[in-house]
Amino acid sequence: DSLDIWPLLSGSVGASPRKELPLGPDAIVGGRWKLLLGAQRWAEWSGPNTPNATGSDDGEQDTALCGSSGCLFDVVSDPGEHTDLSSVHPYRATSLKARLETLSEGFFQNSDRGIDSCPPNVDMPCACWMAVHHYGGFFGPYQEVDLDARPVTNVVV
Repeated sequence: DSLDIWPLLSGSVGASPRKELPLGPDAIVGGRWKLLLGAQRWAEWSGPNTPNATGSDDGEQDTALCGSSGCLFDVVSDPGEHTDLSSVHPYRATSLKARLETLSEGFFQNSDRGIDSCPPNVDMPCACWMAVHHYGGFFGPYQEVDLDARPVTNVVV
């Protein structure tokens, strides 16, 4: 998007030139406002130290149903996104939705799906299995990987 944020990163300015940030086809942050559309999986509040037993293991269980009009949050006064303000600020929600629709016309959509490289019937997610059995405890690619290639050993940190 060609915005130079180096002055912000280097500390020479205190404010970002970015005023909006599309997070995908169903979410945008504009200033202090965040709009979510549709079903948002993993919409849960956990304890201060996570992961722990305060959250769920099932993203379906913790789905926020924001619908086509969306859920609107003031992320400055409500950083945990607990209070949906779409009914209090409908114009703001509508404006952000229109802006997201305009921006999404230029989004790249990739429908390619890889094939997991783990052996059949592993008892954990493939990415975790690969970290444990192929990458010496570190995460790495887990789809379309040649398992006959020499795994990482003797990792020095």
